[in-house]
Amino acid sequence: MSSEQPQRRRLLRQPVFVISLAVAELLTLAMSLGPLLGTPWWSGMRDYFATDQLSYAAIATNVAQGDLRFVEPLTQTGVSHYPSLWYYAIGLVSWATHLPVWLVWTLLGLLILSAAVLTVGVVAARVSQRMWAPVLPALALLTGTLAFQTGDSWYTALQHHAVLWAPYASIFTLNGEVAGICIGAITIALLVDALFKQDQSRPHRTPRIELLSAALLVGLLANIQTYTFFSITLVIAVFVAARDLARRPARMRALVTIGLGALVLVLGKPIAERTGPLPLFVLLLLTLTPVLVPAAWRARRVAIPALVLAAVAASPEVVRTALGVLDKDPFLAYRETSSEGLGIIEPATLVASAAWILLFATVALGLWRSRQPTLSALAIALGLGFVVMPANDLWGFNQEPYRSWVQFAILSSLLLSIPLAWCLGRLRTWSRDHRIVFSLAAALTLIVWCLGLQDFRGFWQYAHEHGVIRLDDERAQALAALTSGTDGILLGSRCIDPQVFKLVTKKPVAYYNLGLAWPADVEDFETFRDLGGRHAEDPTALQNADVRWAVTDSACRDDWSFPKDGPVTMVGARTYASASGPQTLLLWQVSPR
Repeated sequence: MSSEQPQRRRLLRQPVFVISLAVAELLTLAMSLGPLLGTPWWSGMRDYFATDQLSYAAIATNVAQGDLRFVEPLTQTGVSHYPSLWYYAIGLVSWATHLPVWLVWTLLGLLILSAAVLTVGVVAARVSQRMWAPVLPALALLTGTLAFQTGDSWYTALQHHAVLWAPYASIFTLNGEVAGICIGAITIALLVDALFKQDQSRPHRTPRIELLSAALLVGLLANIQTYTFFSITLVIAVFVAARDLARRPARMRALVTIGLGALVLVLGKPIAERTGPLPLFVLLLLTLTPVLVPAAWRARRVAIPALVLAAVAASPEVVRTALGVLDKDPFLAYRETSSEGLGIIEPATLVASAAWILLFATVALGLWRSRQPTLSALAIALGLGFVVMPANDLWGFNQEPYRSWVQFAILSSLLLSIPLAWCLGRLRTWSRDHRIVFSLAAALTLIVWCLGLQDFRGFWQYAHEHGVIRLDDERAQALAALTSGTDGILLGSRCIDPQVFKLVTKKPVAYYNLGLAWPADVEDFETFRDLGGRHAEDPTALQNADVRWAVTDSACRDDWSFPKDGPVTMVGARTYASASGPQTLLLWQVSPR
């Protein structure tokens, strides 16, 4: 046991540490729940770019009703290859506790987010031995994109579909991607803590529990969020390689690794045209093998079990996706080629990235000649990932580059708090010139961070004004009661979002999310995807899609009008109170062909 460990335990019991943790958690709750204070936040899904969130919640709703199949979640037909472990967890907790899915969504999201900030904060305190360090990751999540400099919104809108959000704006959704990023941050924090302790111990000891826990978590990520799994895998691979080279310099291995990596990035597009994007990403990881293989062999007693554990944990989603690719699943083929117009290479991105560029520069100046291989490797891995993954459309991978930018903004905000805390804790021990240069960089970073808070104010107002989508009001209760006895696919009123209709009724509905999963008969459901111009009252369209039931609402002036004496007949009614007076829901049955 190193001499620092007993001292570190004593420091962790200090009141300043407890206060710092409390402040960090309060800040985390403020940015993820604060905008909804004064609203019934427990009564429905957040009305905050809700389209995809409602689709994900449909997965959890099916699980809460006992349907564990991997199917398209809205029609509950076909096959879904979407990694859904987080939403299965929400559904299972909802089933076990009888709490509504939307409330479990919020509670579990806040829990995993708080756990990530807590873990990174504790590791920052352990590494730096500064008890105020836990507050840094929470403050870093408030970093903005300076959107007010490039537009009139609180987020940075690029020329096409791509949008760059600040960390707090992304984590506010509390969806599976946020859960994946939080788990990824916890994973890397555990690695940093374990390997930093190894650097400090004499003789060097390899902490097994933390490394195996990290391996399990990174494997589980494959079943939670695909893009996060890619990002975290790349960061960990570069982190391990850079740390090994820092501890055991080998110029030839370094040059070969860098050369192979550069070659793959340069030739990536023609390679992807022949192999597809996923093999290209695997090839990029393989360029690190000149360093990773010797490093893994030296630590084989831990590395081999860790690799096996990660592979086993990742295998459910990896195997399912691989089988889908081999079967030439049309949805997977669509997803591989559906990232047009999502690149971020334009001037606005440079402005949006200013705070993170300065943060990386500050940490790099602080770690200069520090002889801290673990902390230096972390900064290198995050920096390289922040450059490579958000620009993946340029080198052939081309999988939603803007989402990679958002993910690395969150990861870097959290994880760079660890080496930043170490630098601030060692500031007094440096030479005068080193202190001056670092302090200037840190001051400039702080100024830009403060300027970015203007975006946070705009985000807060936007989220508060939109509030939540009520899923427990009188109309929702009437809908649930009216449709409780139905069996088969439902068509909702024209004046209700079909995804909201799904969460309220908990039944299969005539709609699907194009980018999430496809029903068994995609063409038959195209009619029902056009929310504004669809003509779903056509009995033939209903029968072709095997829609068995429909609901109309007297409050909807332009609702469905089914032909008289046709296969659609009214079979039930339910009244509910509204602001304009009593309204009536009608249930219609569609006769099969």
